[in-house]
Amino acid sequence: MLASPTPRRIRKKSAARTPKKLEKNIFIGDLSSSMNQSNRIPGEHCQNRALLLLGSNSEDAVDALARARGFLAEVTEVVHEGSIWRTAAWGFKAPDFLNQVLEVCWEGDLELLMTRALEVEKRRGRVRHSGVTGYESRRMDIDVILWSAGEYHSDSVTVPHP
Repeated sequence: MLASPTPRRIRKKSAARTPKKLEKNIFIGDLSSSMNQSNRIPGEHCQNRALLLLGSNSEDAVDALARARGFLAEVTEVVHEGSIWRTAAWGFKAPDFLNQVLEVCWEGDLELLMTRALEVEKRRGRVRHSGVTGYESRRMDIDVILWSAGEYHSDSVTVPHP
């Protein structure tokens, strides 16, 4: 007599996760477990590293994040991609945001990285409205939240991101 296979329960993966608690301390560093096929550590010869926070609450947020990652990969080395997670809009009523952190290797200065990030936002359909106070929905938002060279303050960039 042939045994019939035991049915297995298949868990459907969701596109986003709801975080239980947002970690306050984020660090850039230990890449020892991130070896690629050539045994080279991604970003090992990197002048500076940055953590970029991508966010979108558009109807096609998963696609918006994927395309933004692709555009960023054209201008910098993406060393790590964090999980995508969902957060409620904060400070205004709107659909939830999908968010993702990327660790990138950057050979230029922070101002130029921010310029490139703003270009990616624009390519993904972000329209900045002058005179708007408060928060609003965003097709794409990219913030530099951590910079390996330390704190940075200028008229256009503040790291850590406030």
